[in-house]
Amino acid sequence: MLIRPILVRYGAKLQQQQLEKQEVENSMKGKLEEKKQDKKSLDALQWGTKARIRQRKATEMQIGDREDSDSDLEELLEK
Repeated sequence: MLIRPILVRYGAKLQQQQLEKQEVENSMKGKLEEKKQDKKSLDALQWGTKARIRQRKATEMQIGDREDSDSDLEELLEK
């Protein structure tokens, strides 16, 4: 009879420690998931940047070619 209350308090203390440990682990997992999601969203924002740069360079080259061909045409028309 005298030992039972002591054992109950000890069991409650162990349960509380386990709950706290699980909460810490869950919060760490949650933080890791948040970081992964942030990285994915950042990657999604940067997706296609190389393609846009390539496209911009291609259009600049086409415009440059047009200017050259325009000057060539003007020379031919002057003759």
